[in-house]
Amino acid sequence: MTIHYRPYQRSIDLLSIGQLIRGAYAIAPNWNTYSFARFDIWAQRCISDEVLLNETAWQSDVRLWETGDGMLVGAVFFESDRDAMLIGHPDWPDLIEPMLDYAEARYVEKGSAEPLMIEAMESNAARCELLKSRGYTLYSGHFIHRHKSLDPAVIEPVNLPPGYTIQRLTRGDLPQYLQAVFAVFGRSGTVESDPFLSQAPSYVPELDLMVMSDQNEVASFCTVWVDPVNHYAEFEPVGTVPSFQKRGLGVALLAYAANRLRALGCPLVTVQSWSTSEGANKLYQAAGLLPKDNQLNWCWSKA
Repeated sequence: MTIHYRPYQRSIDLLSIGQLIRGAYAIAPNWNTYSFARFDIWAQRCISDEVLLNETAWQSDVRLWETGDGMLVGAVFFESDRDAMLIGHPDWPDLIEPMLDYAEARYVEKGSAEPLMIEAMESNAARCELLKSRGYTLYSGHFIHRHKSLDPAVIEPVNLPPGYTIQRLTRGDLPQYLQAVFAVFGRSGTVESDPFLSQAPSYVPELDLMVMSDQNEVASFCTVWVDPVNHYAEFEPVGTVPSFQKRGLGVALLAYAANRLRALGCPLVTVQSWSTSEGANKLYQAAGLLPKDNQLNWCWSKA
């Protein structure tokens, strides 16, 4: 079958990439590293940059591979000048090489002083071997992909300390919520851009959750995204404000969220954590989110 590739043309191309990610996951969960929630967040932020700031530079990095009848089977885009994301369909495994060719050529054009970064799941041995054969070397850290099966017959205890409550994030809570996110991660979006995230296909408003203190402060938070095709869920982000840590708030919030997902018929929830993030890994382990696979980062520099 003839495959051709083309540049980004319109916003519906982003929806097509999201559909490709979901379809590929249903066939081979370790084929791509990019999860449905991670992509939805990236895509909506690109749309907000375009609408609010007239920033469209990201579009020139996107390349799409399609069959003759218009089926999308491959895509490449960049998160930064050095981070290229390859999304493929497992039924077209040979596409990985032309996708890498494009990513490398575009990286050189962008002129980053840092090495090109390509991701691959550790269990995808063929992808890792290909990268190694092309001169890529492993980056020192990696993301741990964690899974938790949700038995509908199990209800987890939600052990909140006295005075704390769990509630859904509302528009009026956004300024305080963003302050809490900044306190945890040192970064935050703008209040104006957040409505774009709520338009993502996997966003579920009632699963945007916070733990509130008795002083009405955001103490802990998590957003739960649900894949509308494969029906599994993902936590992103999860955090507890430093001044409220070591009180069991994160474990309680994730237990509450898991119970909500069980009620929705969701069989699985996932999360990603950086290999050296000791606090996050302890939290997820305690909440029953166990290591499933590792997302490796491979580096390449122009000779």
